[in-house]
Amino acid sequence: MPLTMPAPLHRLHRVAVLLAGIALAAATPPFRADIEPQAITAAQAACKNSDFDSFLAHLASAPPAAQRAFFARKVTMTTVDRRKSDGKRPQVRHIAGQRFTAFPLAMVNRHLVYAQGGKPAADSDGTPQFVRVTHRHQTATLTDYPVHIVNVSWEKIRYGPPVDGRYEGEIIGSYGSSGRLLFANGRSNCWELIDSYTTLQTDTLRPSTTGNDLAP
Repeated sequence: MPLTMPAPLHRLHRVAVLLAGIALAAATPPFRADIEPQAITAAQAACKNSDFDSFLAHLASAPPAAQRAFFARKVTMTTVDRRKSDGKRPQVRHIAGQRFTAFPLAMVNRHLVYAQGGKPAADSDGTPQFVRVTHRHQTATLTDYPVHIVNVSWEKIRYGPPVDGRYEGEIIGSYGSSGRLLFANGRSNCWELIDSYTTLQTDTLRPSTTGNDLAP
């Protein structure tokens, strides 16, 4: 059965809050990564329907090797490590799409989480590292003609305990890595990842970003 999203991506954090609150309030089954064999077919269908929310959700739930069908032939990968004294100096690499393994999003229990090396990352207590994701459509001149792109921003967020008798807690801040992903219409008339920008920071809790531009 195709994966269905309960809400657009800009509202996914509300659902993630509910999930986190339930985990705190009562015993729940273990968190399981959503590895959907049919996710690629569903992502292709989302492209035809111009439904980027669904496309990104299916892409994040696909096996890592299958995700490469939606990476450009060359992916620009930029990393800024603010944990170092010279961390403002970006490290830029150009990686063949078939070898790009740093896609930072995965799905766990139908919610977007942070991923490393194709696997969902977890906090010390085993809780998935939930992310808040926003995106905006825009036009950019990447070659000699305008190209339609989707600018996806993400940040790892932390929730407080349930409040006011509700299951869900409030977002209390962000921590660790954040970043940006750029998708453009590419081969097979579907979106392709062309650029990944990641900012590495300490896990010190900081105010959560509310806008779309998480990476400078």
